[in-house]
Amino acid sequence: GMRRNSQSAGLSWQPVRAHKLQASWVQSRVNSQYDSSEFLPPSFVQNPNVDFRTRIDQRVAALDWQADWQADLGTLLRVADQRGENRAGGSQLSRFETQRRQLDAQLTWRIATGQQLTAALESLRERALTSSYSAPDRDNEAVVLAYAGRLLGADVQLDARRDDNSASGVVETGRLGLSIPLLEGWRLRALSGNSFRAPTFNDLYFPGYGVAGLRPERLRSVEAGLEGEGQGWRLGVTLFNTTARDLIAYEPDAAKCPADPSYAFGCARNVASARLRGLGLSAGLQQAAWALSGRFDWLDAKDRQSGQPLPRRARQQAQAALRYTPGSWGLSAEALYVGQRQDGGKRLEASSTLNLGAHWQFLPQWRLDVQLRNATDQDLEPARDYQDLGRQALVSLRWSL
Repeated sequence: GMRRNSQSAGLSWQPVRAHKLQASWVQSRVNSQYDSSEFLPPSFVQNPNVDFRTRIDQRVAALDWQADWQADLGTLLRVADQRGENRAGGSQLSRFETQRRQLDAQLTWRIATGQQLTAALESLRERALTSSYSAPDRDNEAVVLAYAGRLLGADVQLDARRDDNSASGVVETGRLGLSIPLLEGWRLRALSGNSFRAPTFNDLYFPGYGVAGLRPERLRSVEAGLEGEGQGWRLGVTLFNTTARDLIAYEPDAAKCPADPSYAFGCARNVASARLRGLGLSAGLQQAAWALSGRFDWLDAKDRQSGQPLPRRARQQAQAALRYTPGSWGLSAEALYVGQRQDGGKRLEASSTLNLGAHWQFLPQWRLDVQLRNATDQDLEPARDYQDLGRQALVSLRWSL
């Protein structure tokens, strides 16, 4: 069973011309039963005969001030506070509280026609209070400088970022992107960059999973693509290659985890060296009220030391959609194929799903939408031992000014 309710509110005020204040607030609560087991100390013996529940409360409040000081100079200031509380378990409840306080300041300068320079400062403070582990607060201070514009007939994107993270130290990242027009309707694009991701609190400290010595993952990526678009058609092809150092992943083999009975079902670990390379193909066709689109992705993701595939990553995925919209109403069908993949020592079989939809704009401000997801009621296992939803029907009525 599951029950969820949410509330949200927003307010926008323009005190003077070219200045705007915006406030937003969102709150949600989830109470769900969960198909799981308890493994309590000291024996950590599995006990599946409990009413395992998860209760999640989340609150987000934000305040923005957007100002245009001149025609080519603007600023944005944002303050946000996010709080979450998670209580989970059966006979024993684990409690997790998190806080994220963020301050962003951004300046945008249009230095010439079609050219823009952006500078930003970001300050983030994260805090976790749990009944299961003790974690230090984390801070991240960042400086960002970005350029976007047209130079010598090409669209250019250049970003540089410097993070000072209390857990990971100083990290510098950046990316360079180019988009070059070729023949009429065709463009060649290329992108190269690097990034990093710090371990989460759970990656580091969660009992029976987290490992305190986990290192941040660092990635370098290169991709190139060719895109074409004409009267009622479009085509695209993309090649990419990413190398990762210390990729954060789930390790199902307890022998590779710390020597502790609580890690009997695996742990978080760093994959010393990994590579992800692949090919993406996309196409679309529009003729009058009919629209047909499709995409195919091939991925080779491996641990470079062991040669084993990385978990939960299918080698092939394909998607096709057909839409018919003759006027105020329309029909749609979408098919998705996901190939087999490994997860926790088990092979997850390939799956195919079909989604159907219809809509009717019966008045200018009123629209009725009907969706039938997983129409053939396929048994899906997106991750090991996790059952996805079966057939789902959704009906929505929308009114807009």
